[in-house]
Amino acid sequence: IEFKPLPRSRDATNNRNAVLRCGVFGPGATDYKISWIVDAKNVTSNSRRFQRGNNLHFEPIDKDFDSGEFQCVATLKNNSRVEMISVPSAKFNIKWVEAESVDLRSPRLKTDVLPGVRVVLRCSINGNPKPSNISWLVNGAVLNTAPTGVEIRNRRLIIASAVLKANDGVYTCCALSHPLGKRCTPQERGFSLQVIDRRIPVLTRGPQSQIVKKNSDVSFSCEWEADPLPVVTWYYDDVNSRPLTNKSSSEQCRKRCIFPNGTMLLRNVRENQVGTYYCKAGDADDLVASATLSLAAIKQFRQRTIDMYFTEGENFEFTCQPPDALPPATIEWYHRDRRVGSPGHIFRTMNILVIDDPRKSDEGTYTCVAVNKAGSVNMTLVLTLAAVPVAIAPGYSTLILESPNLGDSGTYVCSATDTSSGNSLTQSMKVRVVQPPHVIHPPMNRTLYEGERVIFDCGVEPSLANLSHMEWRFHGLVLTSSDPPTRGNPFRVFPNGTLAIRRARFDDEGFYACEYRTCDFRVLHIAELTVVKEGNGGDKANATQMIQTIALSVSGGVAYILVTVALIIYCRSVLRSSILLVKGKNGGIVEEEMKMLNGSCSACNGDGRMRSNHDDELMTSVNLDLSQLSHDVASLQYPAENVEPLRVIGKGRFGEIFLSKAPGIFPELEEDILVMVKSFDTCDTSKELKLRAEFNREINTLHRAHHDHVVKLLAISSREIPERADLLITEYLEWGILKLCLQASKDGKIPKFTKNHKMNMCCQLSSGLDHLHKLDLLHGDVATRNCVVSSHLLIKISMLGLSKEGFENEYVQWNDKPLPLRWLPPEALLGGSLTPKSDVFMFGVTCWEIFTLGEFPHSDMSNDALVKAMQSNQVPSLPALESTKRITSLINKCCHSSPSNRPEMKQISRKLESITSGEVK
Repeated sequence: IEFKPLPRSRDATNNRNAVLRCGVFGPGATDYKISWIVDAKNVTSNSRRFQRGNNLHFEPIDKDFDSGEFQCVATLKNNSRVEMISVPSAKFNIKWVEAESVDLRSPRLKTDVLPGVRVVLRCSINGNPKPSNISWLVNGAVLNTAPTGVEIRNRRLIIASAVLKANDGVYTCCALSHPLGKRCTPQERGFSLQVIDRRIPVLTRGPQSQIVKKNSDVSFSCEWEADPLPVVTWYYDDVNSRPLTNKSSSEQCRKRCIFPNGTMLLRNVRENQVGTYYCKAGDADDLVASATLSLAAIKQFRQRTIDMYFTEGENFEFTCQPPDALPPATIEWYHRDRRVGSPGHIFRTMNILVIDDPRKSDEGTYTCVAVNKAGSVNMTLVLTLAAVPVAIAPGYSTLILESPNLGDSGTYVCSATDTSSGNSLTQSMKVRVVQPPHVIHPPMNRTLYEGERVIFDCGVEPSLANLSHMEWRFHGLVLTSSDPPTRGNPFRVFPNGTLAIRRARFDDEGFYACEYRTCDFRVLHIAELTVVKEGNGGDKANATQMIQTIALSVSGGVAYILVTVALIIYCRSVLRSSILLVKGKNGGIVEEEMKMLNGSCSACNGDGRMRSNHDDELMTSVNLDLSQLSHDVASLQYPAENVEPLRVIGKGRFGEIFLSKAPGIFPELEEDILVMVKSFDTCDTSKELKLRAEFNREINTLHRAHHDHVVKLLAISSREIPERADLLITEYLEWGILKLCLQASKDGKIPKFTKNHKMNMCCQLSSGLDHLHKLDLLHGDVATRNCVVSSHLLIKISMLGLSKEGFENEYVQWNDKPLPLRWLPPEALLGGSLTPKSDVFMFGVTCWEIFTLGEFPHSDMSNDALVKAMQSNQVPSLPALESTKRITSLINKCCHSSPSNRPEMKQISRKLESITSGEVK
């Protein structure tokens, strides 16, 4: 037995496809199987580097990961101890070139580039083979070295003689690299040469726009640097008007003074002094700086007193709309001469007064105070306990459609009439009965030669074709029959659902998914396309290998199904006796989630169970019901006994969070899918009422937020008292928690995310948060640990809150409450108030997480050091991201220490949509 073909070293080009070929020849060659090693370690297949047949494919090759020595290993199938290794090893000579930047080598600082100084620039273009024939450009045009004083030495450009303003411009360089051709540094990475002329004034401290109180003093700075120093002149409202002069006859400034350093002082500012002020250096018209002066003002509330009623036991919320003010007013609430803060059942969120589980003692007067530089104004809210209505006779009516058909579609009207008064109420509902799509010609797996035409059938009955939405998906592409045929697009979807590929190529290999949707009914079929090179087709050994491969695949698939069925039966038998599920050991939860992310299934264990620490007496005394939830939510009941727990994700403030199956929650699907269940299970009876109110508020929030990028509330369940929610059931995406997915990508366990992928994730996250803010809803804990992701990189915002087990290191106990310190803005930590601008701050930190693949924010600082920095108003900035100036700029704006300087989420969403629409395909 010998290797034929034998792997051989070869040249390759970075980011292009490559193949290492290997095989065995001789008697009994079919008894061997082929594998690969690199640097004496087994090659692990992934989407980029994988084994197809005996050959090792690189699609594409990467100079950083594929520079090792590869060897082919032939192992006897029935005796793994008998193996041969190909000698010598094969290695790629990977050719690459990277044009980086132009750097200043002399002088050391740009501020030292003065007339007469010798300037040296260096061209940073590297590669294999080493690039040659360096050429230089200035402002995009080839640099002419004819003028004396400009010299090119290999990679350096030297302006040897006295540099002048005429040498100003953006300098870039180019180089030749065989076989990759010419490469140039990007214009934005070039060096902008600006010769500083001391004679031209440079503004070192300009005036700043200010809002001041009437009759107060204000000063504007205007300092220029030049040799000689210029004369500074001030103007009001028009730079071409008469210059301003001193209006003080004595040495003491009484009205307006202009000092020799350019500073102007205005005393006792009045309305007639409001406007724009300009300062000018010398006589040049372009050396002008400006600032605006405004007077602070605040108007009264439109309503000075508001009377409202509240119901005992039902949460009460009231929003105090701030009056028109400059600068914008801040809102505070007061009750019984005390400021309303965060602790207790009466607290404020932004401008909203919240009373959890109100009682009669909460009646009285509440004052909303709006404050800014101009002063303060008040609005009084008078709350009175409303009488609880008594049900005289219970009654309801339910209309049930048993086995509805298409003829049952239409508008149904429910009418309720008071027999004593004759008054009546009506409510209408439109019902549409549809027939779920049924594919009569499903697509089949195809194996074709390169260049052949590919046809995949996927047709439904003609009567359903126009009633269903149909699409094909392949490697992130979405293909529909409405896509216009173009010369560069090899795919074509016909109205009957057939997908055609003009000529099969190797990069067309993979899985093709055909999906029909009618309302919420979905039908999905998947077929695989394999493309092979055309050969003699008569090699019996290859046929034998193909048969053996199919047999192994089928037997392996059957064995996998049997093991899975046995595992499910075992888990159900263990979990029937308990209501709640197994808790993992401390520290093992993230590891279990990582295993699920990588596709492995951990067995159910029985060392702990979901528990309920409430006894009957406590239940009777608390007696919380679904009146705290909206009526629509209360109707989403699902039997708690049908919940089939699979694995604990972690634990939060309310209780454990776990993955589960919920049979029948999707009646249109034949098989059960994974859902996420959040349980309410607290041992602290003193905080149960408050935690219950927060749990119900989270349920209401998810129910209101119907959006593509917010997890959907599927149902709620009750364990013992039917009128109270103990389980919150939401959808769960197959790749799980985004943070763990990012870390898996960083560790190479799943394919690396590109810059465009990360930008698209941020765009989806901003869209979901913008939707919440439009509904006047806050998230309050935006982070990658609170997002889930699908295999198609669909991002959805969730509310996991794994503060006790799972991500406990990312929360800090603050005033007896877990807070995500490293994601919180200063005003949320120190002032205890959350606003939409707080979500914007946390969104900025989350984007930084996404682009760093799950790194820990401010990892170089302890919790105490970070808190001290916030208390001293010195909020540290996040490290800059490499090669992503736009996202770094956005993150800095979002994470500004002042909420007023942060953008709105609507602006962020539009900005990211405009970026991704131009970059992400």
